[in-house]
Amino acid sequence: MDDSPANAAFIFVAANYDTSQGSLVGRQVASEEFLREFARHSGIERMFCYTQTQPDFEEFTRPIESYAGAPRPTTWIRPTELSAVEPISTLFRLGPDICHYAWLRRQFDQRGFSLCGITHTTADNFAMDALGGLMTALLQQWDALVCTLQAVKDMVARLFDRWGGDLEERFGAPVRRQFELPVVPLGVDCDRLTDDALAQAARQKIPARHGIAGDVTGYQGYALATSQSIAVDVAALAAAFTRLAGDTDLRRRMGEAGRKRAREGFDRRVVIASIRRRGRSLRSAAAGRARSCNASPAVPPVRCVTIPTRCSKPIPASVSCRRAG
Repeated sequence: MDDSPANAAFIFVAANYDTSQGSLVGRQVASEEFLREFARHSGIERMFCYTQTQPDFEEFTRPIESYAGAPRPTTWIRPTELSAVEPISTLFRLGPDICHYAWLRRQFDQRGFSLCGITHTTADNFAMDALGGLMTALLQQWDALVCTLQAVKDMVARLFDRWGGDLEERFGAPVRRQFELPVVPLGVDCDRLTDDALAQAARQKIPARHGIAGDVTGYQGYALATSQSIAVDVAALAAAFTRLAGDTDLRRRMGEAGRKRAREGFDRRVVIASIRRRGRSLRSAAAGRARSCNASPAVPPVRCVTIPTRCSKPIPASVSCRRAG
């Protein structure tokens, strides 16, 4: 078995990675930054893109060279070529909706590659629908849903445990989660944050793009609008700020500790390496499984149902039915 960290084919839809559009959400920022840092820090020689259309593949390819800082070959994996993911080892989606790809993989060797998704949130409609489908999807022990916080993992695990109990009560058989729930933070680029020029440019870029005023009043209004549901102990917060403002040594020690913690646990290099190690462990789990979990590769998954038919109107009593002849 190859002990090198795994590569991944990115499931790519351009709109999910585009931070230039007006209705910006956190998932788009996280996805764009993850792709940037994967190209920059993964150390892989070739990047792979699984996408529906050639224009989306071109959108994937266009920024890779600037992200990586050097030419980086890319390969398009078309929807009809899903088995081409097998030598890459992982099909990776920067989102929780991986059920569809589990059904597609059913037509090939189930052990051929791992599916890996990631969830940044659990509360919006998209995430709830996607998480709901995972419990009954054809996911395996070598698949994973990355959670960016321990709190997210705890919430998702509780959801699956309770839903498993409901399904067991309904169908009379145990239903258990098969896939892994590793915790890997989103991460930040510590080098960019400590470069004053880059940090200042980043602070100006997003507010300017989305019409957020740069002065204190504008920031306060933005913070107020986005923090409606957060409860704060105002007295305790004021006391902490007062102590921090009056203690130079405390500020220095906290800053140094925060910088060290960020470098060791949240820097993009650490996050990318962790994701690739996870891919290797999933690859090893798949290789150790028997072929009994395979479906017939020649038969796509088709669900057959029987639909009873009946007359739209009742038959009058005066009409008799009898066999001809």
